[in-house]
Amino acid sequence: MTVFRQSSARLPFGAYQRVGVNAKLAESGSLSAKWKYTLRRSEWLLLRVAFHQTGEGENGRMCGLLAIRDGFRGQVTSVNVSDPLATKDPFNR
Repeated sequence: MTVFRQSSARLPFGAYQRVGVNAKLAESGSLSAKWKYTLRRSEWLLLRVAFHQTGEGENGRMCGLLAIRDGFRGQVTSVNVSDPLATKDPFNR
């Protein structure tokens, strides 16, 4: 027999999203930037599942799609993503 219990509406950790940007604008007008997203909120599980299911080889494509969703266009050339299975830690992308 399966028993379901309603959980608290509160997360078991403090929720936050931090975004860090380090950018350079060249004389030609091109912009290069390094972004760091750190998530610890309700959406972090969905991102962990998405990155886990797509695998490391697709991390660049996933981050490119997320950047487009955030309103940024350009080429993603290097990606470093946290281990999606390390759920005790915040998720970094």
